[in-house]
Amino acid sequence: MKASRKSSQSRFAPNARFEQQLTAERELRGIVDTVLRLAKSIGVAETEVHVDETSSALTRFANNAIHQNVAEHTLNVSVRTLVDQRTARATTNRTDEDSLRAAIETSLSLAHSQPKNPQLLPMPGKQRYRKVSRFIKQTAALTPEDRARAAKGAPLAYLLRQKRVWGLALGFASYNYSFYLLLTWLPSYLSATHHVDLLHSALYTSIPWVVATLLDLAVGGWLVDFLIQRGKNPVRVRQIVLIGGTALGLGILGAANARSATAALFWISVSIGGLSAASPVGWSIPSLIAPKESVGTLGGILNFGNQLAGIAAPIVTGYVVQATHSFFWAFAAAGIFLLIGIAGYVFLLGSMEPVPEPARRAAVQHGA
Repeated sequence: MKASRKSSQSRFAPNARFEQQLTAERELRGIVDTVLRLAKSIGVAETEVHVDETSSALTRFANNAIHQNVAEHTLNVSVRTLVDQRTARATTNRTDEDSLRAAIETSLSLAHSQPKNPQLLPMPGKQRYRKVSRFIKQTAALTPEDRARAAKGAPLAYLLRQKRVWGLALGFASYNYSFYLLLTWLPSYLSATHHVDLLHSALYTSIPWVVATLLDLAVGGWLVDFLIQRGKNPVRVRQIVLIGGTALGLGILGAANARSATAALFWISVSIGGLSAASPVGWSIPSLIAPKESVGTLGGILNFGNQLAGIAAPIVTGYVVQATHSFFWAFAAAGIFLLIGIAGYVFLLGSMEPVPEPARRAAVQHGA
Protein backbone atom coordinates (compact mmCIF):
# COMPACT_ATOMS: atom_id res chain seq x y z
CA MET A 1 0.00 0.00 0.00
CA LYS A 2 1.70 3.17 -1.19
CA ALA A 3 0.72 6.79 -0.58
CA SER A 4 2.05 10.21 -1.45
CA ARG A 5 0.67 13.41 -0.12
CA LYS A 6 0.95 16.80 -1.79
CA SER A 7 1.38 19.62 0.73
CA SER A 8 -1.51 22.00 0.96
CA GLN A 9 -0.50 25.57 0.15
CA SER A 10 -2.28 28.86 -0.49
CA ARG A 11 -1.97 30.52 -3.88
CA PHE A 12 -2.93 33.89 -2.45
CA ALA A 13 -3.02 34.94 1.16
CA PRO A 14 -6.49 35.09 2.72
CA ASN A 15 -7.70 38.53 3.75
CA ALA A 16 -9.63 39.86 6.69
CA ARG A 17 -12.96 39.32 4.93
CA PHE A 18 -12.09 35.72 4.11
CA GLU A 19 -10.62 34.10 7.17
CA GLN A 20 -10.83 30.47 6.03
CA GLN A 21 -7.80 28.75 7.54
CA LEU A 22 -5.97 25.86 5.92
CA THR A 23 -6.62 22.47 7.42
CA ALA A 24 -4.11 21.28 10.00
CA GLU A 25 -1.55 18.80 8.73
CA ARG A 26 -2.74 16.20 11.25
CA GLU A 27 -6.23 16.31 9.74
CA LEU A 28 -4.89 16.04 6.19
CA ARG A 29 -2.85 12.99 7.16
CA GLY A 30 -6.03 11.58 8.67
CA ILE A 31 -7.74 11.87 5.27
CA VAL A 32 -4.84 10.04 3.63
CA ASP A 33 -4.91 7.27 6.25
CA THR A 34 -8.68 6.88 5.78
CA VAL A 35 -8.32 6.43 2.01
CA LEU A 36 -5.54 3.88 2.44
CA ARG A 37 -7.56 1.97 5.04
CA LEU A 38 -10.67 1.90 2.86
CA ALA A 39 -8.67 0.85 -0.21
CA LYS A 40 -7.03 -1.98 1.71
CA SER A 41 -10.41 -3.14 3.02
CA ILE A 42 -11.66 -3.72 -0.53
CA GLY A 43 -8.49 -5.45 -1.68
CA VAL A 44 -6.56 -2.72 -3.51
CA ALA A 45 -2.84 -3.46 -3.29
CA GLU A 46 -1.44 -0.14 -4.47
CA THR A 47 -3.08 3.23 -3.85
CA GLU A 48 -1.81 6.77 -4.27
CA VAL A 49 -3.46 9.72 -2.51
CA HIS A 50 -2.98 13.43 -3.19
CA VAL A 51 -4.62 16.01 -0.96
CA ASP A 52 -4.59 19.52 -2.43
CA GLU A 53 -5.95 22.48 -0.51
CA THR A 54 -6.09 26.05 -1.75
CA SER A 55 -7.20 29.27 -0.13
CA SER A 56 -7.22 32.10 -2.66
CA ALA A 57 -8.40 35.67 -2.96
CA LEU A 58 -8.56 37.86 -6.05
CA THR A 59 -9.16 41.61 -6.39
CA ARG A 60 -9.61 43.33 -9.76
CA PHE A 61 -9.49 47.07 -10.39
CA ALA A 62 -11.03 49.33 -13.04
CA ASN A 63 -11.17 53.13 -13.25
CA ASN A 64 -9.11 53.36 -10.05
CA ALA A 65 -11.70 51.41 -8.06
CA ILE A 66 -12.23 47.83 -6.92
CA HIS A 67 -14.83 46.29 -9.20
CA GLN A 68 -14.46 42.62 -8.28
CA ASN A 69 -13.37 40.88 -5.10
CA VAL A 70 -13.68 37.11 -4.79
CA ALA A 71 -12.30 34.49 -2.42
CA GLU A 72 -12.32 30.72 -2.64
CA HIS A 73 -11.34 27.76 -0.50
CA THR A 74 -11.03 24.29 -2.03
CA LEU A 75 -9.86 20.89 -0.81
CA ASN A 76 -9.57 18.03 -3.31
CA VAL A 77 -8.68 14.40 -2.67
CA SER A 78 -7.27 12.57 -5.68
CA VAL A 79 -7.06 8.76 -5.56
CA ARG A 80 -5.12 6.61 -8.02
CA THR A 81 -5.36 2.85 -7.90
CA LEU A 82 -3.17 0.30 -9.63
CA VAL A 83 -4.51 -3.22 -10.26
CA ASP A 84 -3.38 -5.92 -12.67
CA GLN A 85 -1.22 -3.59 -14.83
CA ARG A 86 -4.01 -1.04 -15.05
CA THR A 87 -4.32 2.35 -13.37
CA ALA A 88 -6.79 5.24 -13.16
CA ARG A 89 -7.51 8.27 -11.01
CA ALA A 90 -10.67 9.74 -9.47
CA THR A 91 -11.11 12.97 -7.50
CA THR A 92 -13.56 14.20 -4.90
CA ASN A 93 -13.95 17.42 -2.90
CA ARG A 94 -15.73 15.67 -0.04
CA THR A 95 -13.87 14.03 2.84
CA ASP A 96 -16.50 11.86 4.56
CA GLU A 97 -15.90 8.09 4.39
CA ASP A 98 -18.72 7.41 1.93
CA SER A 99 -17.36 9.99 -0.53
CA LEU A 100 -13.80 8.71 -0.17
CA ARG A 101 -14.95 5.10 -0.67
CA ALA A 102 -16.89 6.20 -3.78
CA ALA A 103 -13.73 7.85 -5.17
CA ILE A 104 -11.76 4.62 -4.65
CA GLU A 105 -14.47 2.54 -6.32
CA THR A 106 -14.67 4.99 -9.25
CA SER A 107 -10.90 4.79 -9.68
CA LEU A 108 -11.05 0.98 -9.62
CA SER A 109 -13.89 0.92 -12.14
CA LEU A 110 -11.98 3.20 -14.49
CA ALA A 111 -8.81 1.11 -14.07
CA HIS A 112 -10.63 -2.13 -14.92
CA SER A 113 -11.91 -0.50 -18.10
CA GLN A 114 -8.35 0.20 -19.26
CA PRO A 115 -6.30 -2.29 -21.35
CA LYS A 116 -3.38 -3.90 -19.56
CA ASN A 117 -0.09 -2.05 -19.85
CA PRO A 118 2.91 -4.38 -19.38
CA GLN A 119 5.22 -1.35 -19.17
CA LEU A 120 3.30 0.25 -16.31
CA LEU A 121 5.68 0.77 -13.40
CA PRO A 122 4.69 -0.08 -9.83
CA MET A 123 4.11 2.79 -7.45
CA PRO A 124 7.22 4.01 -5.61
CA GLY A 125 7.86 2.90 -2.06
CA LYS A 126 7.59 5.17 0.92
CA GLN A 127 9.24 8.52 0.19
CA ARG A 128 10.56 11.34 2.38
CA TYR A 129 9.93 14.85 1.03
CA ARG A 130 11.42 18.09 2.24
CA LYS A 131 8.79 20.20 3.92
CA VAL A 132 8.11 23.47 2.12
CA SER A 133 6.19 26.39 3.60
CA ARG A 134 4.96 29.32 1.52
CA PHE A 135 2.80 30.89 4.18
CA ILE A 136 3.74 34.52 4.87
CA LYS A 137 2.37 35.70 8.18
CA GLN A 138 2.39 39.39 7.18
CA THR A 139 -0.14 38.79 4.40
CA ALA A 140 -2.65 36.85 6.45
CA ALA A 141 -4.83 39.89 7.23
CA LEU A 142 -4.53 41.81 3.94
CA THR A 143 -7.75 43.37 2.70
CA PRO A 144 -8.79 44.25 -0.87
CA GLU A 145 -7.95 47.86 -0.02
CA ASP A 146 -4.38 46.79 0.83
CA ARG A 147 -4.03 45.13 -2.56
CA ALA A 148 -5.45 48.24 -4.23
CA ARG A 149 -2.82 50.39 -2.55
CA ALA A 150 -0.11 47.97 -3.66
CA ALA A 151 -1.28 48.15 -7.28
CA LYS A 152 -0.78 51.93 -7.28
CA GLY A 153 2.99 51.53 -7.03
CA ALA A 154 5.37 53.29 -4.67
CA PRO A 155 4.31 56.82 -3.63
CA LEU A 156 6.27 59.78 -5.01
CA ALA A 157 7.32 60.85 -1.50
CA TYR A 158 8.70 57.37 -0.84
CA LEU A 159 10.81 57.40 -4.02
CA LEU A 160 12.17 60.85 -3.20
CA ARG A 161 13.55 59.47 0.06
CA GLN A 162 15.63 56.81 -1.71
CA LYS A 163 19.34 57.45 -2.20
CA ARG A 164 19.45 55.45 -5.43
CA VAL A 165 16.84 57.74 -6.94
CA TRP A 166 18.87 60.81 -5.96
CA GLY A 167 22.07 59.28 -7.30
CA LEU A 168 20.46 58.56 -10.67
CA ALA A 169 18.76 61.98 -10.82
CA LEU A 170 21.96 63.89 -9.98
CA GLY A 171 24.03 61.94 -12.48
CA PHE A 172 21.57 62.37 -15.31
CA ALA A 173 20.92 66.04 -14.53
CA SER A 174 24.65 66.70 -14.78
CA TYR A 175 24.64 65.05 -18.21
CA ASN A 176 21.72 67.17 -19.38
CA TYR A 177 23.30 70.37 -18.09
CA SER A 178 26.41 69.90 -20.25
CA PHE A 179 24.29 68.66 -23.16
CA TYR A 180 22.14 71.81 -23.27
CA LEU A 181 25.09 74.08 -22.58
CA LEU A 182 26.80 72.79 -25.73
CA LEU A 183 23.57 72.61 -27.70
CA THR A 184 22.78 76.29 -27.12
CA TRP A 185 26.18 77.98 -26.71
CA LEU A 186 28.63 76.06 -28.90
CA PRO A 187 28.38 78.35 -31.97
CA SER A 188 28.75 81.46 -29.79
CA TYR A 189 31.71 79.89 -27.97
CA LEU A 190 33.54 79.14 -31.21
CA SER A 191 32.79 82.59 -32.54
CA ALA A 192 33.68 84.57 -29.41
CA THR A 193 36.66 82.55 -28.19
CA HIS A 194 38.20 81.18 -31.38
CA HIS A 195 36.94 83.77 -33.85
CA VAL A 196 35.22 81.26 -36.11
CA ASP A 197 32.67 83.02 -38.33
CA LEU A 198 29.07 81.87 -38.10
CA LEU A 199 29.16 80.14 -41.52
CA HIS A 200 32.07 77.92 -40.51
CA SER A 201 30.90 77.53 -36.90
CA ALA A 202 27.74 75.84 -38.15
CA LEU A 203 29.92 73.32 -40.00
CA TYR A 204 32.28 72.83 -37.07
CA THR A 205 29.51 72.36 -34.52
CA SER A 206 28.08 69.46 -36.51
CA ILE A 207 31.21 67.38 -35.86
CA PRO A 208 30.66 66.79 -32.09
CA TRP A 209 27.02 65.89 -32.71
CA VAL A 210 27.93 63.33 -35.37
CA VAL A 211 30.39 61.78 -32.90
CA ALA A 212 27.71 61.85 -30.18
CA THR A 213 25.18 60.07 -32.40
CA LEU A 214 27.62 57.34 -33.38
CA LEU A 215 28.75 56.66 -29.80
CA ASP A 216 25.16 56.74 -28.54
CA LEU A 217 24.22 53.94 -30.95
CA ALA A 218 27.49 51.99 -30.99
CA VAL A 219 28.49 52.08 -27.30
CA GLY A 220 25.41 52.95 -25.25
CA GLY A 221 23.23 50.70 -27.39
CA TRP A 222 24.91 47.91 -29.35
CA LEU A 223 28.04 47.34 -27.25
CA VAL A 224 26.17 47.19 -23.94
CA ASP A 225 23.67 44.67 -25.33
CA PHE A 226 26.45 42.66 -26.99
CA LEU A 227 28.49 42.32 -23.79
CA ILE A 228 25.48 41.39 -21.64
CA GLN A 229 24.31 38.82 -24.20
CA ARG A 230 27.81 37.32 -24.14
CA GLY A 231 27.48 36.67 -20.41
CA LYS A 232 29.28 39.68 -18.96
CA ASN A 233 28.05 40.98 -15.62
CA PRO A 234 25.14 43.32 -16.57
CA VAL A 235 25.65 45.62 -13.58
CA ARG A 236 29.39 45.93 -14.22
CA VAL A 237 28.87 46.64 -17.94
CA ARG A 238 26.31 49.34 -17.22
CA GLN A 239 28.46 50.89 -14.48
CA ILE A 240 31.50 51.12 -16.74
CA VAL A 241 29.59 52.75 -19.59
CA LEU A 242 27.51 55.02 -17.34
CA ILE A 243 30.33 56.26 -15.11
CA GLY A 244 33.03 56.10 -17.77
CA GLY A 245 30.91 58.00 -20.30
CA THR A 246 30.03 60.68 -17.76
CA ALA A 247 33.70 60.96 -16.81
CA LEU A 248 34.55 61.55 -20.48
CA GLY A 249 32.09 64.44 -20.27
CA LEU A 250 34.78 66.19 -18.23
CA GLY A 251 36.45 66.80 -21.60
CA ILE A 252 34.50 70.05 -21.46
CA LEU A 253 37.26 71.26 -19.12
CA GLY A 254 39.73 70.64 -21.95
CA ALA A 255 37.62 72.87 -24.18
CA ALA A 256 37.77 75.56 -21.51
CA ASN A 257 41.57 75.67 -21.89
CA ALA A 258 41.77 75.00 -25.65
CA ARG A 259 44.03 77.33 -27.62
CA SER A 260 42.55 76.59 -31.06
CA ALA A 261 39.23 75.76 -32.64
CA THR A 262 40.54 72.29 -33.59
CA ALA A 263 41.55 71.50 -30.01
CA ALA A 264 38.22 72.83 -28.75
CA LEU A 265 36.26 70.63 -31.16
CA PHE A 266 38.30 67.61 -30.12
CA TRP A 267 37.58 68.07 -26.42
CA ILE A 268 33.93 68.91 -27.04
CA SER A 269 33.58 65.78 -29.17
CA VAL A 270 35.11 63.72 -26.35
CA SER A 271 32.74 65.31 -23.86
CA ILE A 272 29.47 65.06 -25.74
CA GLY A 273 30.42 61.65 -27.17
CA GLY A 274 31.02 60.18 -23.70
CA LEU A 275 27.82 61.69 -22.32
CA SER A 276 25.81 60.37 -25.27
CA ALA A 277 27.24 56.87 -24.79
CA ALA A 278 26.12 56.96 -21.14
CA SER A 279 22.65 58.28 -21.96
CA PRO A 280 20.93 55.02 -23.10
CA VAL A 281 22.21 53.23 -20.01
CA GLY A 282 20.88 56.01 -17.78
CA TRP A 283 17.44 55.80 -19.35
CA SER A 284 17.34 52.02 -18.86
CA ILE A 285 18.01 52.17 -15.12
CA PRO A 286 14.49 53.19 -13.95
CA SER A 287 13.13 49.89 -15.30
CA LEU A 288 15.85 48.03 -13.37
CA ILE A 289 15.61 49.66 -9.94
CA ALA A 290 12.04 50.98 -9.64
CA PRO A 291 9.58 49.20 -7.32
CA LYS A 292 6.79 47.38 -9.13
CA GLU A 293 4.27 49.61 -10.88
CA SER A 294 6.59 52.60 -10.28
CA VAL A 295 8.80 52.81 -13.38
CA GLY A 296 6.78 55.74 -14.77
CA THR A 297 7.01 57.68 -11.52
CA LEU A 298 10.76 57.15 -11.27
CA GLY A 299 11.16 58.07 -14.94
CA GLY A 300 9.19 61.25 -14.27
CA ILE A 301 11.53 62.19 -11.40
CA LEU A 302 14.50 61.58 -13.66
CA ASN A 303 13.03 63.62 -16.51
CA PHE A 304 12.03 66.47 -14.17
CA GLY A 305 15.60 66.78 -12.91
CA ASN A 306 16.89 66.61 -16.50
CA GLN A 307 14.63 69.41 -17.66
CA LEU A 308 15.50 71.64 -14.74
CA ALA A 309 19.18 71.19 -15.58
CA GLY A 310 18.50 71.73 -19.28
CA ILE A 311 16.64 74.99 -18.52
CA ALA A 312 19.32 76.21 -16.13
CA ALA A 313 22.33 75.49 -18.36
CA PRO A 314 21.87 78.18 -21.05
CA ILE A 315 20.68 80.76 -18.51
CA VAL A 316 23.55 80.22 -16.06
CA THR A 317 26.06 80.12 -18.92
CA GLY A 318 24.79 83.44 -20.26
CA TYR A 319 25.15 85.16 -16.90
CA VAL A 320 28.62 83.68 -16.28
CA VAL A 321 29.91 84.65 -19.72
CA GLN A 322 28.50 88.15 -19.35
CA ALA A 323 30.09 88.57 -15.94
CA THR A 324 33.51 87.09 -16.77
CA HIS A 325 33.71 87.78 -20.52
CA SER A 326 34.94 84.20 -20.89
CA PHE A 327 33.57 80.70 -21.31
CA PHE A 328 36.15 79.25 -18.93
CA TRP A 329 34.05 79.46 -15.77
CA ALA A 330 30.90 78.46 -17.63
CA PHE A 331 32.58 75.23 -18.73
CA ALA A 332 34.16 74.83 -15.29
CA ALA A 333 30.70 74.98 -13.70
CA ALA A 334 29.54 72.19 -16.01
CA GLY A 335 32.63 70.15 -15.05
CA ILE A 336 31.93 70.60 -11.34
CA PHE A 337 28.32 69.49 -11.88
CA LEU A 338 29.57 66.42 -13.75
CA LEU A 339 31.83 65.53 -10.82
CA ILE A 340 28.80 65.74 -8.52
CA GLY A 341 26.87 63.53 -10.94
CA ILE A 342 29.67 60.94 -11.05
CA ALA A 343 29.73 60.91 -7.24
CA GLY A 344 25.98 60.32 -7.29
CA TYR A 345 26.41 57.33 -9.59
CA VAL A 346 29.23 55.85 -7.51
CA PHE A 347 28.11 56.49 -3.93
CA LEU A 348 24.31 56.74 -4.15
CA LEU A 349 23.23 54.65 -7.15
CA GLY A 350 25.96 52.11 -6.44
CA SER A 351 25.36 48.59 -7.70
CA MET A 352 21.94 49.45 -9.19
CA GLU A 353 20.03 47.23 -6.78
CA PRO A 354 16.23 47.63 -6.93
CA VAL A 355 14.67 50.19 -4.64
CA PRO A 356 12.98 48.27 -1.77
CA GLU A 357 9.22 47.97 -1.88
CA PRO A 358 7.34 50.17 0.62
CA ALA A 359 6.75 48.23 3.85
CA ARG A 360 3.03 47.56 3.38
CA ARG A 361 3.52 46.80 -0.31
CA ALA A 362 6.28 44.32 0.45
CA ALA A 363 3.85 42.28 2.53
CA VAL A 364 1.49 42.06 -0.44
CA GLN A 365 4.22 40.92 -2.81
CA HIS A 366 5.38 38.18 -0.44
CA GLY A 367 1.92 36.74 -0.49
CA ALA A 368 1.60 36.73 -4.27
